[in-house]
Amino acid sequence: DELTDCEDPSCFLDEACCADDVFEPNTGVAGSVSTLYDAYLENADATLTLPTGDVDSFRVPVCAGAILTVTATFSHDEGNIDLRLLANPIGEFARADSEDDNEELVEEFTSDGDIFLQAFRDSEALLCQSYTLSIEIDDSACE
Repeated sequence: DELTDCEDPSCFLDEACCADDVFEPNTGVAGSVSTLYDAYLENADATLTLPTGDVDSFRVPVCAGAILTVTATFSHDEGNIDLRLLANPIGEFARADSEDDNEELVEEFTSDGDIFLQAFRDSEALLCQSYTLSIEIDDSACE
C-alpha cells in the first residue's frame, strides 16, 4: 500500500522497519556473536526477525547421545527460511531447506561439544521476515 511508516501492517516491506529482535546481535558462529542457549531459553517465545542478508546464530551445547530438534515456524509466502548446523572445524553438517512453510531439523550427536544453529533466508520475497524458533534437546540418552 501507500503507507510507509512502521505502524503500517505491511511494514515488513520496508527494511528500515525491521526492528532487531531480542537476540541481536547474533550473526556469526564466534561465541561473541552467537546467542547462547541459556539466553534463548529465557526468551524462547520471542518472535524473531530476519532482514535481508541477516543470519541468526545460536550456540547450543550437546552431549553424546543427545537428539536436537529445531523448528522454525514462518509463512513461506513471506519468503523462505532455512536452518543449518555447523561445528568447528568441519563446518556445515546438517541442513533443513524445504520449499514450504516451516523447517524442522533433527540431529543425533555422537560426541560432546558446542554446535552452532543458524537460521537464514534463501529468498528475498520481503525485505524483512518474522519467525519463531523452537530448540529442544533430548539429553536422556547422554553417556
